[in-house]
Amino acid sequence: QITFISQLSVYSHDFSCFLGVWPHHPFVVLKARVVLLPAMRLGTVGIVLIGALAGVAIICFSITNLHSDMDDLQATIALNQKVLAEQEHALKELMAMTERGHAGLKALNTQIAKGGNSEEQISNMLLHLQSRWDEESQAAATHRKDEERMNKALETAVQRANQRSDASNQKLEGLEAAVNKMMQEAATHGKRRDRIEELMTNLTAKVHKSGLGMGAAQAMAPAPPPVAAAPTPAPPPPSAQASAAADDLEDDDIPAATGAREKVRTSTTQKLQHLKSAAGAKATSRPKQSYEVAWYRECGCTGMEVEATTLLVGLAKRIGPDRIRTNKCTSSCDWPQDVQRVLQQISVADDRRLWPRNAEDRPAAGTLFVLVVHAAFAGVCGTPDGLGLPYRSHNDALVESGGRMFRVSRSMMETDSVNTFSAQSCNEQFDAVWVPSAFNQNTFKKAGVKADMISILHEAVDTASFKCKHAKDDKDKESDDDEAEDAGESGESHFGDQAGGKGDGSDNGDDADLFGVDQLDDFMAEAGPDDFIFLSVFKWESRKNWLALLKTFFAAFPEKETTISVKKAAASGHEADSEAEEADGSDETRTVRARLLIKTQRLDWASDPSEDLLMFLDSAGISHNDVKGRLLIFMDPLPSSKMPLLYQRADAFVLPSHGEGWGLPIAEAMATGLPTIATGWGGQTEFMNSGNSFPLGYKLETADDAQSFGERPQKWASVDLDDLKSAMHEVAARTPESISKGKQACKDMRSSYTPSFVAGKLDDLLSGLGTKVI
Repeated sequence: QITFISQLSVYSHDFSCFLGVWPHHPFVVLKARVVLLPAMRLGTVGIVLIGALAGVAIICFSITNLHSDMDDLQATIALNQKVLAEQEHALKELMAMTERGHAGLKALNTQIAKGGNSEEQISNMLLHLQSRWDEESQAAATHRKDEERMNKALETAVQRANQRSDASNQKLEGLEAAVNKMMQEAATHGKRRDRIEELMTNLTAKVHKSGLGMGAAQAMAPAPPPVAAAPTPAPPPPSAQASAAADDLEDDDIPAATGAREKVRTSTTQKLQHLKSAAGAKATSRPKQSYEVAWYRECGCTGMEVEATTLLVGLAKRIGPDRIRTNKCTSSCDWPQDVQRVLQQISVADDRRLWPRNAEDRPAAGTLFVLVVHAAFAGVCGTPDGLGLPYRSHNDALVESGGRMFRVSRSMMETDSVNTFSAQSCNEQFDAVWVPSAFNQNTFKKAGVKADMISILHEAVDTASFKCKHAKDDKDKESDDDEAEDAGESGESHFGDQAGGKGDGSDNGDDADLFGVDQLDDFMAEAGPDDFIFLSVFKWESRKNWLALLKTFFAAFPEKETTISVKKAAASGHEADSEAEEADGSDETRTVRARLLIKTQRLDWASDPSEDLLMFLDSAGISHNDVKGRLLIFMDPLPSSKMPLLYQRADAFVLPSHGEGWGLPIAEAMATGLPTIATGWGGQTEFMNSGNSFPLGYKLETADDAQSFGERPQKWASVDLDDLKSAMHEVAARTPESISKGKQACKDMRSSYTPSFVAGKLDDLLSGLGTKVI
């Protein structure tokens, strides 16, 4: 740019000179001198100034870039100097190490020169270390052999103990068989004695008639044998000939009859004494042992919690609360005060405290400690995570058994088998498995659970709360008094006093606020005197077979008022005494207003009952208006104290489920005296029979995939829908047989399933664990 400006100046100067030397044309000269020449000079100066400024700007920009490059160069130089310094330092250290290595090598050579045996010393030291290593290896091998011998000895001792236990059991079974035989012989002798006494009575009457008098009769009879000072061995039983002679005595054979009578009496007395001694020996052969029990129960007011709480309260009333503890449930049933009081005494806040984790937590010497796991959500023979129960090996089981600590699983299954994993867990992680029914006992055995581990412990029914609807006579009144005593000194039942109910003759007053829930109260208030209410209580899942229940109900009672055929001798009304009447074989028609009340609970993983109902009605072609007032599916929570009253207000109970481990709602219905219809397969067959209920016919079919757990498809029962329909017609007609079955059910449930009775069985199982060999 500078060069261009310089050239431009030269050109301007040359042009000015040219104009200056062209003087011949005046006009040109004048114009050039006056106008053109000053303008060109001025333009030249401006261009020079602009170029100069541009050059200055370019020079400044170049200087700035130069400074930046100089800074980068200086930084690079500084970095290179630092690296060079580090390399020099490293080189110095390497040189120093080299010098030290030379010095060390020189010292080593000097040392070798001074002591020529250093290599020999090192070799000796290595040999010594190798010898020590061999000795330690031999000691470890010996220790392993000792451990193996100890394990074999321990297994042999366990086998011998099991053999001794089996031998003892065989001897005990033989003793029991002998006792049973003695009891049969005693019964036979008793019959013979009664026969002889009858003959003697007839003989005495004939003597009076003949005029001989009692003195003559006594004179003819031999004197009775003297009473022995000490018991003598029992004589052998009389021969068949002697027995036949005693049975065929004639009235005139007075001496023979008297002698045979005394002989039989003496023999029977002595045999009864031996029988009592044998029974006493049997009782003393299994002394009860002191124990403490920790019971992990399921919470949330589930059937499992109700079962566990009923068992614990019954056991606490039997042995006291000091030896019992259980986990504290934040979500629980609405228990009455006496049950809450017991639970407060035995509950612990931390679930992990249920299992002793150190020596100070364990019971005193000689006392058994038993942990019972009772939670359906953990699965069959499962352990909840919150319990913190450690996994145990076979040696751990031996150690726990030696320390008198036992694990028990309270489990059940509703299908025909248990999966392999659960069976393995039962055998390895628990010392005993308590199932509620013989049905479960068989399914667990079939799955591979050890037979000697399985015991039956029934569920208890709070018969003091679930009162018989038909208890009217004095005998039933006394039964109710006994139940009140069984409930406690205060006579308060687990669910409070809920007497009265539809059809029992009591005055319930206004039903508008009977349960405190509008939907349920409205349904009960709409019931007329001739209405018949079927009750069903279950969780809403496919296993409960709710679809078959709905189908059969609307097939059996398609209209609000349905005409059905019943036996002519069937009673009319609620209070008629049907047992005194007999059917003549003919039928008559009756009009029935049947209604269905389902008390259910929606599960998180299951379908919605409301949606299922709509789908069923649409598929069956049933109008929604036809269902109003006839069907109520009640899902709202109901206080536990109101459950006995719910059964009292019903007329019958029906549950055609695919399978039950026990069937607590079925047992509660039967304890209330309701005619009960349920599947004739499953755990409920433990207390159901054709004399106290309506067991339904069935066929086995493959269960839902959810019940198989990835193994072979398990099976459950599907009821005969025609059988279900027929049973619903019979109970809705209030036939004599259905009423009789309800009364018999009420009695049967009070014979073996009360809390006090089951608590006695539980007490025996707990104390008997001390004799178990693992």
